[in-house]
Amino acid sequence: MTAAAPSAAGWATLNSLFPSGTNARVDIYRQVLAGTTATSQFSTVALASGRPGVEFGTAVIPYANLAFDKQWMIKIDHKIRDADLLSGRYSDDSDPSSPTSVSYPGMNTNFNGKTRNTVVSETHIFSPTITNELRLGYNRIDVSFPNDATNPLGQTLVAYSIAGLPAANITTVGVSSSFPQGRLANNYVLQDTVSVVRGRHTFRAGFDILDQRSRQFAPINIRGSVTFNASTGFTGLANYIDDFGGSGGSVAKTYGSNRYYPTIVRQQYFLTDRWRFSNDLTVSLGIRYENPGTALNSLIYPAYTGLFNVNPTTLAGPWNQPN
Repeated sequence: MTAAAPSAAGWATLNSLFPSGTNARVDIYRQVLAGTTATSQFSTVALASGRPGVEFGTAVIPYANLAFDKQWMIKIDHKIRDADLLSGRYSDDSDPSSPTSVSYPGMNTNFNGKTRNTVVSETHIFSPTITNELRLGYNRIDVSFPNDATNPLGQTLVAYSIAGLPAANITTVGVSSSFPQGRLANNYVLQDTVSVVRGRHTFRAGFDILDQRSRQFAPINIRGSVTFNASTGFTGLANYIDDFGGSGGSVAKTYGSNRYYPTIVRQQYFLTDRWRFSNDLTVSLGIRYENPGTALNSLIYPAYTGLFNVNPTTLAGPWNQPN
């Protein structure tokens, strides 16, 4: 992985111009790059104001890319009696990877993913022509992109972008401002199907109901980001050192919590008739109804609709009503 960084000569220039403790931005740059030094593709980035230019280039950052996918499953079948069959299954899938986001030393972050699934089904034989299968299921999906950078500065530092540095895979100073993020979904499923055979007809009817309850950590600009662009006579690096945004420079941050709790209930019902019309022709007829549900945020006020938007009679408003 390549990264934009000063060369050995460039570091010497920065250290002589801005000894430790004399410029907050240069001190941050030292801490984030943690000694990363360019070894190829050199060029000089001007600082203006009578200051010498700084030699930059690209550095190669080696890293171990580890990915795991551990899966296991247990399945049990039990015959309660001739008319009742019980079956159960549990499966587990864990697939963490490290790193998922590559940056300067100590600024890498990882990925955690885990899926669990369990189902219990009971088949009851009422008669040679009538059977029923009941299924109870549970599925849990847990995916997270934590901000687990080993450099403590990565937990609080805004993400700095400096225009005009050499092109490389890594140029942003700090951890992506959208971390941490992730999502967790708990899915509860109830299914039932009854089968009835009458002469040449095989009837099947049933339903499938899913109740999903989630917890989301949305990818918002939670720690903030700052972009330093070039301006007349000054490069992006010079403006970063001088703490000036430059032409079109920007500061952005999303306020509030990135946590919310959506829920949804999905319903499906069906009735089918498999009609053996003759030895050479079978006709399948059926009707199905599906309602995918309407997502609801369980937070009382997930969206701001105005502090004074309150019903004067009921006193209901954004402070106590979901929207």
